[in-house]
Amino acid sequence: VLYASFATLMWRIHYSPSWDLGIFTQMLSQYAQGAAPIVDIKGPGFNLWGDHFHPILILLTPLFWIFPYGLTLMLAQAALFAASVWPVASLAFERLTVRGAWLLTASYVLSWGLLNAVHSQFHEIAFGVPLLAFGLVWWIRGKRLPAIVAIGLLVFVKEDLGLTVAVFGLVVWLRDRAELKLALALVAWGVGWMVY
Repeated sequence: VLYASFATLMWRIHYSPSWDLGIFTQMLSQYAQGAAPIVDIKGPGFNLWGDHFHPILILLTPLFWIFPYGLTLMLAQAALFAASVWPVASLAFERLTVRGAWLLTASYVLSWGLLNAVHSQFHEIAFGVPLLAFGLVWWIRGKRLPAIVAIGLLVFVKEDLGLTVAVFGLVVWLRDRAELKLALALVAWGVGWMVY
């Protein structure tokens, strides 16, 4: 509710601190028409696939068919950020006192990173935040396969997140030297997509 209210207020007062919302709105408009993401806001005939690698954003296309507005992207991001609160809060309530869990949850929800991201209106990191939150919490809980899948999907959010996947593999190995194969697979996956 907090993130969506903030997004809606910015939309209603025509506040636009960056041009990312325009870029991604044009991109999703093209996807909704079954076309390549030609984004004229970046230059006449500019193909966004030549700028950054973020194929996960195609998942927003059905939503954009129904509601073809920039606000749709802002509200989708608010929902994705809100979804990331669940794993963090649930882990906090498992491991901390009730007061500590509420403080950690409030700190996460009101963190500068998330509020600033909402203020920036829309960016592909909207998908990265819940993938990281769920992936890391699943790993802590010993749910290895879902954790690896979530962390591995980060390469489809933005090309430079391949480095995050690789570092996660390195941390896995540093914590348990017996995990060399898994660590190498994560490093290769992350670096491979980043270089590609």
